[in-house]
Amino acid sequence: MATAVSAGLFLIGSEALGRVPVTGVLIQFLLVAVGSGTAPITYFGLQEFEPARMPK
Repeated sequence: MATAVSAGLFLIGSEALGRVPVTGVLIQFLLVAVGSGTAPITYFGLQEFEPARMPK
């Protein structure tokens, strides 16, 4: 239930951003780009992403 509500709120917010002439479209593009990059990294949410650790 929480996933559906958050997805709906995200879509409503994204649609509202799209109504802002230039900045809104750029922010929408950045959100899609970030989401497209994180989906394969986490195997579409099935696995937790663990960033690489810096050697000491």
